[in-house]
Amino acid sequence: MAPAPLRPEPAGRQAQRKKAAHALLAQGRSRRAIARHLGWGLNTVLRYASAARWQDALRHNRPRPSRLDPHKPHLDRRFTEGCTSVTQLHRELVAQGASVTYGMVRSYIATLRAVPPDATPRRRPCGR
Repeated sequence: MAPAPLRPEPAGRQAQRKKAAHALLAQGRSRRAIARHLGWGLNTVLRYASAARWQDALRHNRPRPSRLDPHKPHLDRRFTEGCTSVTQLHRELVAQGASVTYGMVRSYIATLRAVPPDATPRRRPCGR
């Protein structure tokens, strides 16, 4: 027999939090008082108070646009051509007038380097 979980599942926790917030609202407490009582931030209480269902209180992290986004096709193309030098790729973008940092390019190239195991080997990195 499986041991009992130490903490409720995330869905259960979310439902419990919504119930707690709505129970205190029903008692007539202010939203600020609820935040203090539960140890939550005011925005968290407001989010649960305005939610009809606990699923409505969930925050969805949406990816933000990056200054590197317009240049990713160029980086993808150059990377598949065999140029894996972050320094070289950064220099090329700066020469094109892109306002990107070395760290931005390095982070993106790191995601490209995580290749599937069945990928064919690439050519050597481009010049220095």
